[in-house]
Amino acid sequence: MSLVKRKRDKNEKMPEPEEPEINPLELEEIIGSEEFKDLIGAFEDLPEDFKSLSEEEFFRVVFIGDCPSCGSENTICCDEYEDIDDPTVALCKACGFMWCTECGSPLERGEECGHWEICANCTEPRDEFGDCGIPIEECPRIAEWLGQPVARAFARLCAWCGKTIPEDDEVFAVGAKLKTAIEITGGDPSAGYVMLVQLAGRKIPVIVTGQGSEARKEGNDWLFVVCSRECGLALKDALERERETVEKAELN
Repeated sequence: MSLVKRKRDKNEKMPEPEEPEINPLELEEIIGSEEFKDLIGAFEDLPEDFKSLSEEEFFRVVFIGDCPSCGSENTICCDEYEDIDDPTVALCKACGFMWCTECGSPLERGEECGHWEICANCTEPRDEFGDCGIPIEECPRIAEWLGQPVARAFARLCAWCGKTIPEDDEVFAVGAKLKTAIEITGGDPSAGYVMLVQLAGRKIPVIVTGQGSEARKEGNDWLFVVCSRECGLALKDALERERETVEKAELN
């Protein structure tokens, strides 16, 4: 889920907020709309422990998540944080790992995520807010760019617990078949790529299998690498709770 429609320049002067004018008829129309009912329904479907979260913690869980490197919950948004001042950057205060909250790419302190340059040079039509309307996780240009650095960063990390998997240790995999098949539109569709997905309050790395690959033929649209059977079963259980997206999940 995106924090902002576009990246705000640090020197950009923000407009003074205006007092909203509330039209009772418009408010009644909004409350009666299907979109509003869907929003209320989505909140009612949230687990009870989510509903009891403070506003600050709810924001952290939904927009930032746990650290994708160490799994810590001690994560913050870097808007107005020291010299970073960027709402699209997250920091783990436990291990120091930093990442882009828009695309999940690992970052160094002071580094601007490379996906912004891709967005700036993109020729897709935009609205008055500079938004092309394509969710970042569905953009083939960003997926192609993101694949290599994310793959290197997470090549030997357990997707569930975040621990580094030693070179000689056995690895396990959890496969998931999605209800809507993924079509790879950029680059070589048979190669697949690595991306980060939001699952159980954290962003974790997943291999999107190539079209026509053996893994895809076996019914695996996604593959997660884990360090142990225990982590694999926990991840499988989390995937099975994503009933709107995941058709089935198996520990391979």
